[in-house]
Order: sequence, then C-alpha cells, then structure tokens
Amino acid sequence: MPDTIAPPPSDNSESPTALLWPPYLNEYAIHETHMANAYDALGPQERATLKLTISRLHVLWGEQRHVQERTRIFPQGFSLWEKESPMEYALIVCDASYPHASCFLAALMPAILAGVPTILPCLLLPDAPSEANCFPSSESLAFPHKNHTQGAAPFPHNAALLTAIELAGIEQPYALPKATLHALVTHLAPQQKSGCILHVAEGPPVLSFPHTLLNRKATLASHAFSADAAHADTWVWPELAPSQFRTRRMYISTLPQ
Repeated sequence: MPDTIAPPPSDNSESPTALLWPPYLNEYAIHETHMANAYDALGPQERATLKLTISRLHVLWGEQRHVQERTRIFPQGFSLWEKESPMEYALIVCDASYPHASCFLAALMPAILAGVPTILPCLLLPDAPSEANCFPSSESLAFPHKNHTQGAAPFPHNAALLTAIELAGIEQPYALPKATLHALVTHLAPQQKSGCILHVAEGPPVLSFPHTLLNRKATLASHAFSADAAHADTWVWPELAPSQFRTRRMYISTLPQ
C-alpha cells in the first residue's frame, strides 16, 4: 500500500474572504436600550425558565464547534477525504410577535452549539403594525441609523423573545420588514458561503425564496409551531440538531499505483 495519497481538493468551504453584510443592515439593529427594557420587563421566574431551557439544550446536544478532518485508505485502491465544519452563518427568523420563546431557543441553540460564527436572529416586522404592545415610536432607539423621515414602524415589545436571545449570548438581533429580509438573502447568495436560513413560525411559514437565490451551500428550512410546545417549559425540535448547522465534504481519489 503506497504511503502517499492524492491531496484533498482545494477547500473553499471556509473562504478566506470575509462574509460581507450590506451596510443598511445596521439600520435595523435592535438597540441595547430595547434589550435592557425587555429584560427588566420579564419577571425573574420567566427569566429562570429561559435559563433552564438554555442549560438543558446545552446538556442535550453538547458543543460541536470543532472542525473534523480525516483521510481513510481503502484496500480497494482509493482514499476518502472527509471534512466537517460549522456553517459560516445562520439567519434564525420568526415574527416579531412570536409568543413561544422556548421554541425559538430550541432553534437558536443548535446553531450556537454547532459553532456557527455568525448568527443573526431576525424578527420580522408586520406590514402594518398596530400600536398595541409596541415600544414608543422612538426610531433613534430601534433604528439608530435610519432617516427619521422614512417613518420606520415601532418595534413590538416581545420581552420574552428579546430576553431569550440575550440570555443565549447573541449580542445583536435585528428587526426587519419582509422586503428587507428578501434583499438580505439576495445580497448573501452570490457570496457562495455556507449558511442556513431557518424560519420558525406559529402557523404556515410565510417565507419563500426562489431557488436561484439559494446556492448549493445555503439551506432553507421552516419549522411550524406545534400545540405541544404550549405545554413544555423546554422545547426541542426533533428535526433540528447542531448537525443541521454543519457542513460535510467528501472527496474520493484513486491511490497511485
């Protein structure tokens, strides 16, 4: 059996070029003041429940942040090169009024435990938001870089959801209209980065993107709310594990004679 084997292919799964985000994204960043207000608005018992959810999911899945690479030689005359690594980004999307913070954590935590370096929780703003359950219309807080004359909508005060994101360790969530989310995906697709767009919905998912926007390295998944989630303090999506946020590459080559 020869000692040398064919080298693995050029690995472009983690491109040396940085993932480029559109400059307008900062206009939709949720200000830290809103995050602090949401944390204070949630009672100690509710915060404890969210912390328990995070702890249990961490124990259940464990951290899988490492990069695995190996080469196996087969007696039939070929070698197999394999590499498994975290995706480069994940967009975890739900409606801004989504009422099940535990369900959202069950989608967010696998991406964190998989080692995805860039995770963006994106809260979809309604097309015509009502004033009920909304923050005061202070665009300088919700949209710090946005031109005030454009009349951005106030951000719904979903204290449980914002607090869940903060407790999970994600520093910056975003509040986006659907059109802006579509523009963001359009911006990301040509960069050929490995990523996942995950929509967590209470009813039928409302997001759809043409397949031409999603290259072979990007995946789109939707998970709808189950009635069982209303009775669970710790929710788990059976189909959603850290492995869903990791990429695996395989390359077979013929051994030299």
